[in-house]
Amino acid sequence: MKPDTRIKYRLDSDDRIVGVNDEWDHFANQNSGDEVLSAKVMNRPIEDFIDDPETRDFYSRTIDKVRNGNMSIFQFRCDSPERRRLLEMRVELTDEGLVEFTSRPIWIQERSREVLFDASAPRTSAMLRVCSWCNRIFVNGSWIEAGETRLIDGPDVPSLTHGVCEDCNANLRSNFASLPR
Repeated sequence: MKPDTRIKYRLDSDDRIVGVNDEWDHFANQNSGDEVLSAKVMNRPIEDFIDDPETRDFYSRTIDKVRNGNMSIFQFRCDSPERRRLLEMRVELTDEGLVEFTSRPIWIQERSREVLFDASAPRTSAMLRVCSWCNRIFVNGSWIEAGETRLIDGPDVPSLTHGVCEDCNANLRSNFASLPR
């Protein structure tokens, strides 16, 4: 992902994905994202791609805010096996009445390969929780940055599930106060 990259997708009035730009598939292909190629996401509800309830609620409120005439901007992590990435998401209403999401990189940092974020890695049935916003992982009662400890010593990679860490939850809750119910 280059610093000037903009990945866009649009939702119709039923919150279905009805448009993506060329960068969408390019980014998916670079990140083992076969399951989110445009052909597989088109005309599907956005909620099909959001696992945890807090993030789903945040997106729902953000979409409502935008449909009520306000723009929304927030940041989130979108890491790959070799890179840490902080992205900015801008959400606004188009002239056609669609809700448009545009993400762009704020910073990209190279790192040692982190197999946890390799979507193509074979997974075990063991589950490891990852924060949907900051990408920290929950290990032994604490949220830590991936790579701070050696979690995988062999070929067994745990499956990932998503949630929201306490820090991000507090931030989301403060943002919820300004979003319509």
